[in-house]
Amino acid sequence: MKTILHFALLFLILGAVTTDGAQVTSIRQIDFRNFTYAWDNPSNGVPESVRWITSSPKSHIETSDGIHHFYSEAEVDFERRFAPLVSVDSIVYGDLIGDGDEEAVVSLNYSTGGTANWDYLYVYTLKSGAPALLGRMETGSRGYGGLIKAAVENGLLVIDIADKDRRVGDCCSEGYIRLRYRWQRGGFVETGTRERGEVELRSASPTRPQTFHVCGTIKDPLAGVIPGVKVTFQSELLTTTATTNNVGVYEADLPLGDYTMTAQGPRGFSLYRRPLFRVASQSTVVLNATLLVAATEACGCEELIPIPSGDGLPFKLSVRYGSRTTVGSTYSYIGEKTREYEAPVFVLYNLFSLQADKVTYDVEKRTIEASGNVVAVNELGTSQRADSLVFKIENGQVVPLR
Repeated sequence: MKTILHFALLFLILGAVTTDGAQVTSIRQIDFRNFTYAWDNPSNGVPESVRWITSSPKSHIETSDGIHHFYSEAEVDFERRFAPLVSVDSIVYGDLIGDGDEEAVVSLNYSTGGTANWDYLYVYTLKSGAPALLGRMETGSRGYGGLIKAAVENGLLVIDIADKDRRVGDCCSEGYIRLRYRWQRGGFVETGTRERGEVELRSASPTRPQTFHVCGTIKDPLAGVIPGVKVTFQSELLTTTATTNNVGVYEADLPLGDYTMTAQGPRGFSLYRRPLFRVASQSTVVLNATLLVAATEACGCEELIPIPSGDGLPFKLSVRYGSRTTVGSTYSYIGEKTREYEAPVFVLYNLFSLQADKVTYDVEKRTIEASGNVVAVNELGTSQRADSLVFKIENGQVVPLR
């Protein structure tokens, strides 16, 4: 016991040292990518607002190269791939307590292993040569109050969060809310008036074409997100590739026009293809995708049916399915079933998408009848869920009938 106390006193007197033996005199010397953080496992569901965590931490996690995985050694690779994880997303510095020295604001992103993810801000100061935690904040998830950025400005902690009243799908928002916090009497207190503004997109100019923002989440058949997917958009003029982050989200800005989309996941997943679609106005387009597991695909069947628009644009109806039957001009599709999962029928046409347990397409009438756990997303990104829905394809658009 005396040896431990002597070591602790020596540590306080001499201060912390870095891995190369240098004495720590600045918070910037702390390696927050390989660090031990106070931690409480989320227990209140997916958050939609900002709050400071005032309770004492019950546990801790250790990040290695900016990542902490929540899985055990006994879990197989497939389970590990979709286990929750924490990643160190950003670190900003600035004087927050008015002593002339910098503090560090570390952003940790927590991914549930599904589509939901949110951020925690950890604020550290340097005390006796070692990092001391000043406060922990929890933000909302993605478009529901998710963290956009954190900064230190004029002695204040400034954060921008997604305005959930201006969401575009679940992943994104066209607006932000700016909050400011001042260090006061041992804690952070919100100060000033909350500001609202536009999320910055590329602006149009005479030398730059008008653009649209495309984003989405890439998942597997069990609704787990897939990091590292190469999402490629191709037009007659350009090819652009974006990569999904650790929570399966990609983003890109593209000139208005006609595109095809592919998504190539890690080894073991089949290639995803989205046929031609057109974006004619500045907007945010949400294109999510599900990659099937190639090694376990019962069929991997995809059908492309040409249905051009009135002006001749060569749109195609894409149907991914497990099995199909044909009666006259009517095709009936059901989803894919394997020992590992059940996948619905996936339908794509222009910017419209649909998934359901069963889909029937009438070639002559150009009608789509979907039944069983139907989820349809129109060209504006609005989702509709029902037991059954009927649509008709008219002049490059999918129109609901009932």
